[in-house]
Amino acid sequence: MKRRLNLIFIILLLGSAIIPLGGAIFNVSTPNYNPTPLPTMPSVVVNGKVNQSFFLEFDKYFTLQFPFRTYLISAYNKVNEAVFKESKNEKVIIGEEGYYFFGETLDDYFKVNTLSTYELSRLNQVLAIQNEYLNEKGIKSYFVVVPNKATIYPEYMPSHLQPKGENSNLDQLSTLNLSMPFVELKASLLSYKNISEVPLYHQQDSHWNNVGAVVGYTKILEVLQKEPLDLIEADFSSVQDWKSDLARMLYPSSVLLEMQYYHQLPNEFTFTRAIRTFEDVEIESVNPTQQGSLFVFRDSFANALIPFISESFFGVHYSRAFPYDYKKVD
Repeated sequence: MKRRLNLIFIILLLGSAIIPLGGAIFNVSTPNYNPTPLPTMPSVVVNGKVNQSFFLEFDKYFTLQFPFRTYLISAYNKVNEAVFKESKNEKVIIGEEGYYFFGETLDDYFKVNTLSTYELSRLNQVLAIQNEYLNEKGIKSYFVVVPNKATIYPEYMPSHLQPKGENSNLDQLSTLNLSMPFVELKASLLSYKNISEVPLYHQQDSHWNNVGAVVGYTKILEVLQKEPLDLIEADFSSVQDWKSDLARMLYPSSVLLEMQYYHQLPNEFTFTRAIRTFEDVEIESVNPTQQGSLFVFRDSFANALIPFISESFFGVHYSRAFPYDYKKVD
């Protein structure tokens, strides 16, 4: 019996090495839907010279892209989730009732390793400089923070993970006398969560969904003293077409779709140039039926805000470039 088990182990070990090699020889294509960028095949010759780093670069390339890799990763993660309810991907936390959370937000959930008093002071000084510069140009400025999913849905975090500190970064910002008007979204999201049967964040993605974005959009426009579209109580349709980033990190060999929600919009704005996705670094919209212009320095959470905000202003420029380029404001 022991000899048979040893033989099976040897066969599995050899198979795990030979099958990917065979796939490489026969150029077998393996799907990879992980949103993380992967290295490309290195060149033997670079700028007319032999690439002395070729073998190191090829090792990195092959390690991350060998045939059947994503199938093996997906199978391994599926077993760990089903049996142990845990993730072997450090960027993904498997929570309760099908919820996933972004691993890089764990410190903030624990309320540890948060911004120090000095760092908060520096942040406030930077906001003061920006606010003063914009005020001199007659431009109003606002500082907006979208809460992490664990801040709004802590009940779905794994039960063995509990906050250890007293205040998160958002808690500290909310109590500071910030040098730039602060748009606080946490209270609005929690209030709407208590009366909504629809989640405000994607279950298997790190971002809010369109319902959560509508709550955020409504609050932002209230602070800007501009009438928002009446979407809070409006009907919306649901379509299972959202490709979740955390699910793709765990299961890169397949596309797992979850529900997204779509509101009926006037569709009166247009983009000034063609865009690939809302992930584009620069996006600009024009709406001749509205007034006012807005410049948004943003991250990926603002993707879902783009259709709503563009319906509400004559001109909007969205920029994901970092560091912020204030020449674009001129």
